[in-house]
Amino acid sequence: ASHDREASWQQVDAWRQWLSHVTGPVVIDGDHFYPIQQARSFFTQIVRHFPHAFSAMTAWQKQPSTSER
Repeated sequence: ASHDREASWQQVDAWRQWLSHVTGPVVIDGDHFYPIQQARSFFTQIVRHFPHAFSAMTAWQKQPSTSER
């Protein structure tokens, strides 16, 4: 969205790694307020659409911190 007033170019570009495998639109059921009113359900849908991103995050989180090494 080159003219998006809600998100900067840097914010939009940050999603590139999550969406690099997506070849078409991603549609999640719900109205405009769904992410706010049904946050848990919305997050569940996001995890289902992008499992590879969350499995990588989980693996990273399980690594010992540098202070523990």
